[in-house]
Amino acid sequence: MFWVNPNRRKNGPIDQGWKDIVHLLSHYVHGRLHPNHKPHDARGTHAFIEREMIQHVVNSGWLEGKLKRPARAPKPPPTAEERTTAKLANLAERMKRWESKRRRAETALTKLGRQRRRLERLKAGTTPCREAA
Repeated sequence: MFWVNPNRRKNGPIDQGWKDIVHLLSHYVHGRLHPNHKPHDARGTHAFIEREMIQHVVNSGWLEGKLKRPARAPKPPPTAEERTTAKLANLAERMKRWESKRRRAETALTKLGRQRRRLERLKAGTTPCREAA
């Protein structure tokens, strides 16, 4: 995965933007295609890959903004009725969550009460013996 940092400052002779992206990607591609070559060796393999990538970017029209997404029309603000409907739906969801929590709490209290009664019987010594002779 390749990350583009929009806050990257100028790094020596490399500028931000397409020039930087193509240069960095060409290093990645060069490393994958030729793992034993140095990035800027006398063979010129990195320069050849970078030139091919530059030609692709220019021929594809990416520098002219061909990849730019079309602008979306802004959403109109919700009407009072839509806001009220949304608030009611939100309230219903919140009530559903609290009802679920209440049921879980009741179940937990029932189990704890059972456990307390069992321990009280055990302490009083009234527990029937389960061992069969």
